[in-house]
Amino acid sequence: PMMNAYTNRYEIKYLVETVRLPEVRAAISGFFEPDANGDHDGTYINQSIYFDSPQYRFYREKREGELVRIKPRIRLYRATEDGPAIGIFLELKARYDRIVEKRRVPIDGDFAERILRPGPLDLTQREVENSVIAEFNYLCDRFALRPCVTVVYHRTALNGAFQQKLRVTFDQMNRCSLATTLDSPPDSLIDSLPVTWFIMELKYNDRISEILLQRLRSLGLQQQTLSKYAIAMEQGHDYFRRQITAS
Repeated sequence: PMMNAYTNRYEIKYLVETVRLPEVRAAISGFFEPDANGDHDGTYINQSIYFDSPQYRFYREKREGELVRIKPRIRLYRATEDGPAIGIFLELKARYDRIVEKRRVPIDGDFAERILRPGPLDLTQREVENSVIAEFNYLCDRFALRPCVTVVYHRTALNGAFQQKLRVTFDQMNRCSLATTLDSPPDSLIDSLPVTWFIMELKYNDRISEILLQRLRSLGLQQQTLSKYAIAMEQGHDYFRRQITAS
């Protein structure tokens, strides 16, 4: 049976200069250990294909600071950039003020290709019975959703050594493309952030160690409200406009 994963949690995001990564990792080293799903360092490739309405409703809700938001996406994991997908999920990432809820279901490449194609989804009874797929289908019908941007980055993930559900991720080489295919050819990708910066995310369920927060504050890191999706939309469309103007 298709199983859904549910998580309700908080996220704190920081934009950090890449040269400071060793310093940041040293400061928090005692609190974390590498995610076993990555390589020896906990690193793997993330690719997300985001869906939005023709009027970019979800993008506008983010930029206008709506407290309740949702982002439908396909998420792929790879060990290397040109390697095969080792996991594909359909995800609904919702935010209720400061609380983040992520619901997802594993899907295969054929199903992913189907929902990337234009037109109504032709779902089987078994697919409709899955709550994540059913809600995605409802959002598609209501808002005429279509894939609009691809985001790719190298993620290093560390999990709490003593506190379950505590996680920190370092996302480097953040790139994007208006092409929305599962293979996402690297030559279509442009930088959505300069490579001299990375995004650090701290995720936790209920509380977080004050000592850990003090370590982060001692580094002078400032919390940011960052959306990889919104940044990718802006950079992707800016690049597209420049290409048209140049030609």
